[in-house]
Amino acid sequence: MGNRGMSLLEVMVAVTIFILVIGVLYSISMGIINAHEIQEITVTTNDEVRRAQMVLIPRLRQAARGSINWAALPGDTVTFMMADDVDGNGFAVDVNGDIELVGPITIQRDANDANGDGLTLSQLIMTNAAGTQVLANGLMEGVAAGAATVDAPPGVGFWVAPRNGGLEVTIRVEGRTVRDRLYMTEMTEVVRPRNYASSGTSPGRSGAFGATKMQNLCQKETHEISPYQRIFRFII
Repeated sequence: MGNRGMSLLEVMVAVTIFILVIGVLYSISMGIINAHEIQEITVTTNDEVRRAQMVLIPRLRQAARGSINWAALPGDTVTFMMADDVDGNGFAVDVNGDIELVGPITIQRDANDANGDGLTLSQLIMTNAAGTQVLANGLMEGVAAGAATVDAPPGVGFWVAPRNGGLEVTIRVEGRTVRDRLYMTEMTEVVRPRNYASSGTSPGRSGAFGATKMQNLCQKETHEISPYQRIFRFII
């Protein structure tokens, strides 16, 4: 037997096979890392949107229709007053049957950094007499630029528009991978406010509602889900 070792051709073949194996292993590892990152972004954006909807939708459903800023809608700010138990009798109506209201409540993107945390258009906040509460982070930061469309303008993270006698609320939250790929979750729901009040309603007693006040407050909930739309978009 000879002791001449490996030829140049054999070395080249071995190196080529080694490089191919390394390349395959690298591709698999990057795929696993990317899948984990995308899954984490998906879970985070879903949680942000759902958290906002869980706070926002029940309050809009209890809103007095006449207190909503209809004239400013469609838009990225909604203001309203909602029924609540002001006098502590266990119901959101007083002894005269008048609906008790609290507010005004404003839900909008934090354009002016109301809570002083350094975040602005990427944050959805609710402001009332009690202060400012963050509803969601990571909103798309696009500006409507005077748009008055019912459908949310591209890139705008929060939009409210009248639809079918109610309000269509759209929330979009985005996340970026380390490779700067953008993923977005959008959820839209149509909710019908079920209480009635004049535009001059003030906190406390709601004013003259007649015999329908208790009926309006206690009627069966009617709201549409359009449905929850989970839309994941990949943008280069």
